[in-house]
Amino acid sequence: MPPGLGLTIRYHLQPGTGKKPGTTNQKTDRIRAAFVRMFDADPRKLDQMALACWQKAADGDVSAQTFIRDTMDGRPIQRSDISIAQQHRPSEELSDEELAARIAELEAEQAGTAH
Repeated sequence: MPPGLGLTIRYHLQPGTGKKPGTTNQKTDRIRAAFVRMFDADPRKLDQMALACWQKAADGDVSAQTFIRDTMDGRPIQRSDISIAQQHRPSEELSDEELAARIAELEAEQAGTAH
């Protein structure tokens, strides 16, 4: 890796991917633990992996671009996730932008059902 590049990324491997939160399996846990040991033993490897992914993304590799986006910012919220989140938050807790978006959404739904 070129000196002075200072490339570091945070890594977070979620055990039990695709399962209910808190649900894990032993194989996933062992694989995760192996990666953590490798990264702890030689943190430069993680930087090398990040640089390789960055270069692929810069060359137009969409999966690398998606990986970087998801790693840095988290996966985009799906519409169903937004609806569920809105159902459990009192209107007093919503920002002005969230309230305006919700009002627009309800007005659009109402206009779609009006005959």
